[in-house]
This record gives sequence, structure tokens and C-alpha cells, in this order.
Amino acid sequence: MLTTGNQLRAARALADMDQGTLAKRAGVNINTISAMEKRGGHGLTSGLDKIRAVMKVLEAEGVEFLNHGSPGVRLSGSVQPRPMLFRRDDVPGHGWVAFAFDYAGKRHTAFVLYEALQASDPRDNPENLFDEQVHRILNVAAERVDANLLDSDGKMIIGELPTLEPEA
Repeated sequence: MLTTGNQLRAARALADMDQGTLAKRAGVNINTISAMEKRGGHGLTSGLDKIRAVMKVLEAEGVEFLNHGSPGVRLSGSVQPRPMLFRRDDVPGHGWVAFAFDYAGKRHTAFVLYEALQASDPRDNPENLFDEQVHRILNVAAERVDANLLDSDGKMIIGELPTLEPEA
């Protein structure tokens, strides 16, 4: 259970997530995250619904909350290292967003098609959708590297993304 501001700050660091991203993904105001962290080693005073929403996001990133005598955090042993991503500037008219990512000790180049990005919201800008879906994109890219699904030049084109599971 998330109980202190210091525990939240450490969990965010393990997840490599800034306050704004965590707030957006948890559906809370960034001021809530800031206020929670300012509690330091003292108990959190935010509502249980907000604490659980923040925990859910961080747990999805592989963070485990420990409370064996004193609050702590660790990354789950089942979490694979996340590849580092470098998005390239968009080239109008190409129909894809190019990016490079470091994974499994190598740099890979990939392209995600606009139609794959816009499947969730055809009205939005593909670059915005790329930024919103970066975790899904990296997971697909890493799976393809692991399965050796690259072209002869070691590149990949991502033509579809897995659909998001509806939240219960």
C-alpha cells in the first residue's frame, strides 16, 4: 500500500515517470501528486480513491509497494527492462512516425503507420497519438525484436497496435 510521500517519490523514480505524466494517467491533478510527495515520511492525507488510482498506474509499470515494518518500493522481478525511445521529427506525407529505440543491447529503427495510431482516434494528430501510446508501441517493438520479426535491414513497420482492454 502507498502510505508516504517519500514512497511515492521513490516509486515514480523507479517507473521513470514525471509528476505530470503520473497525474494524467491516474486521473488526478498534478497538484495532488505534488502535495502527496511533500508529505515526505509522513502518512498521506489524500483520499483513498486518489491513492489507489496513483498506485494502479505505478503498479502497471512494475512497481511493488512494500510495507514490511517501513514503507518501501521495488520493481517486480517479472518486469523486463523498457527500451529507450528516440522519436524522429515527422516528415509530412509519409504516413508514418519514425523512431529509434535501444533494446537488447542494440539500436533498432521502426515506423508506426498513421492508420495504426489513428485506429483509437482518427481525429487526433498522429504525433500526439504516438506520444500517448508510446508504452504500447515500445511493447510491440520489443516483442518483435524478441521474435526476430525484422526486415532484412533490421527495421520494422508497425501496422497495427493491440487494442486497449476496457477498464472494469
